[in-house]
Amino acid sequence: MGLAAILIALPLLATAPSGCRGPIAATFDIMVSHGPVDVEADLSLAQISDLASHAGQHGKHVPVGFYAASLGYTVQADISGHDEAHCSGAVQVKITFGLTNRHVQIAKEWAADPCRYAVARAHYLRHAAADDIVVSQFARTLEMALRQALLPSLTGSVEEDQQRVEQAVTVVVEGGFESLEHARADARDTVDTPDEVRKLSKACSSAT
Repeated sequence: MGLAAILIALPLLATAPSGCRGPIAATFDIMVSHGPVDVEADLSLAQISDLASHAGQHGKHVPVGFYAASLGYTVQADISGHDEAHCSGAVQVKITFGLTNRHVQIAKEWAADPCRYAVARAHYLRHAAADDIVVSQFARTLEMALRQALLPSLTGSVEEDQQRVEQAVTVVVEGGFESLEHARADARDTVDTPDEVRKLSKACSSAT
């Protein structure tokens, strides 16, 4: 099941207040920030293999490095433009995703050879680029899901209403995280094509 199907299948949120007709209007501004990718080479092949084993990641090739990143997000709701008495004005919600602590690690043994270092670096940077694409796609799918959902009714207390809207949006966001992680894992497999694995295993005709 794709991201869109999973997200849109989420239950609708609470309906609009009884004094208003239909759902409260809302606009969603979703932004994705892709942090820089640092490349280092301070772990050995054995250490990298142990890390992959402990993480349960058994790829299509012997790991000669890895790519890792953290995904964070914030939700901010602005209800100042909504007139509860007249059921008018849009609630504005800003959601920011950020790929941070992005890191490529290359085994010291490979880093010692400029040719193999270049091959490994290019390979793991492809993983980083694939991660960029998946998270950006998730953001677009999330916007579709949010447009399918109804915001909770507003009580008239700005602070409480803002929190309630943010919590409701957070439910939708986090409801899609499992599918996002599956998509990120699929992206890792997509990078490791037979040709890419062959290129990595025979890097510079001297890789072991």
